[in-house]
Amino acid sequence: MIQPWLEDLPEATFLGVHEGEEWHKIRSEGIGGSEVGTICGLNPWESAYTLFHKKTGNIEDRIEQNWAIRFGNAFERPILDLYAEEHPEAQLYTTGTFANKEHPWKHANPDALAKVNGEWKIIEVKTARAGFSELPAHYEAQVIWYMHVTGIRQAALVAVAGMTWQEFEIIYDPFVAETYDRAVTQFWNYLQEGQVPDWDGSKSTYETVRKLHPDIEDDDVEIDLESWIELKKALAEQSKAEAKVNEYKSQILDQMGKARYGWVQNRRVVSRQARGKGTPYLVMGEK
Repeated sequence: MIQPWLEDLPEATFLGVHEGEEWHKIRSEGIGGSEVGTICGLNPWESAYTLFHKKTGNIEDRIEQNWAIRFGNAFERPILDLYAEEHPEAQLYTTGTFANKEHPWKHANPDALAKVNGEWKIIEVKTARAGFSELPAHYEAQVIWYMHVTGIRQAALVAVAGMTWQEFEIIYDPFVAETYDRAVTQFWNYLQEGQVPDWDGSKSTYETVRKLHPDIEDDDVEIDLESWIELKKALAEQSKAEAKVNEYKSQILDQMGKARYGWVQNRRVVSRQARGKGTPYLVMGEK
């Protein structure tokens, strides 16, 4: 039986269930679990630099409601229902936003809480096109943050990924949690002081800088010499690396001949694919 959450927790205050503009306002007033992996460099899709500019209003912070997000939202409740069927010992409750009592800017938005043998347990739900060989690091960081904020020390992440049902029990590690906490606290202080995080080599940061300066004016600017030299060196190294990649891809394509799949030690590692009637090309991907 899934019911709404109406109580505080020993280490966190229940702020309520929020949607739309109200949800964006609450989100802007703290750091939530989905942002922890980004801040700690674990999120492959977003950098701390990008998150900083979103939270300071320099670039748009609206999440595009694409099909992946819509699927995830639509199937969250059915997945929780399935979890309840698989775990009759657990009484599930849907929740909203919690704020840590000592540091109210530390937020947690677990998908559900379960009461198991008198103890609370966090339940987080994910959907993905492909199954997880291991739990993605930014998902684990998200759940550990929820545990850190609320004081709950049991958690499970439930995923319907690649049409498979996967459950991951997540153990609270105080050392890991404190490591995340230090990084998140520093980021929060940066937000209060207007100090931009350090540069990194992510595509996310590059795209953010593009968005920060969308206009082109007929003007000149002096470029930092060291940055220019390092860019030229990096481009030269990139060119050499690309040549090596093409060399070995050519070798493997030649070895495969007309075969669709290539194997190494009982693992399928590459495939030949084509768009329409186009020439086949090599695709990396272990299965």
